[in-house]
Amino acid sequence: MLVRNCLCFAGLILLTTSCSGADVQRTDAPIAWILGRSGKDHVSLQIPAGFESADRAAQAMNHAVYGDQPPDTRYPPHQEMLLTALWPGLEPQTIANRAEFNIGGGGRLMMALLQSSAVETFENKDYNALQAAYDVAVKFSTEMLCVPLAMGPPYTTFDKHPCYKRAQPDVKSPQFGLQRVGVDFSKYPDMMGRLRYSLAQNDIYYARDSEGQLQIVIWCTAEESEAGVPQCKQIFVNKKLNALVSVGYRRVYLQDWQRIRAAWEQLLDSFIVDVGPSPEKGA
Repeated sequence: MLVRNCLCFAGLILLTTSCSGADVQRTDAPIAWILGRSGKDHVSLQIPAGFESADRAAQAMNHAVYGDQPPDTRYPPHQEMLLTALWPGLEPQTIANRAEFNIGGGGRLMMALLQSSAVETFENKDYNALQAAYDVAVKFSTEMLCVPLAMGPPYTTFDKHPCYKRAQPDVKSPQFGLQRVGVDFSKYPDMMGRLRYSLAQNDIYYARDSEGQLQIVIWCTAEESEAGVPQCKQIFVNKKLNALVSVGYRRVYLQDWQRIRAAWEQLLDSFIVDVGPSPEKGA
């Protein structure tokens, strides 16, 4: 499994996986997962073999950047962890099903990226990673809505590349108990169906509680897209780990978003074996 201690930074991280049967039987020692930016509190996690992402390429890149140097104490500690499982039972990788964990192996694979310190107040500043994820999605939708370059008419040259700046995303009809914003493609006829696949054209689903606080954000390939296999990224906060959880899956499973969240919450909570102060801090 890829568990990374690194510096806090803003941006998007792309992690790829390449799983092999040789790693299926590996068992990892307990992991101290930090709960906040102070690093004083943690929970110990025991991850059963088979959920790990054997991402040696990402690990090698991380080592090349950070080497064996200790974390820079000028920055709050931060952790990330990448897990994989098969829907609907969130089955870990085994010898029998490992083909489904390879690229192109099937459509049941789900990848969950956990990022620590999701929601808290630290040094008189409020942090809410879920709200930030929603804000990023809206920013893409409003500021980066462009017609992608494509081969063939009517876009064959670089001078045919219109972009639109919008004050806010268009309101779209709710689905599956979720509110939805994104792009009303009737306003942009130059965005043909096969071109409706960029991040800025995604559907943004969300739900709030009775007090208006975000509970979940789901960023999906636009329903109107005719290109490729539509995907979703479902984002929520696991409270026991104070982790932002981003689960990637095919859009065909969007209707099951509540079951998906509940299943991942139950799985992650089951990994907790101990709660206590961070041993590094000696508290």
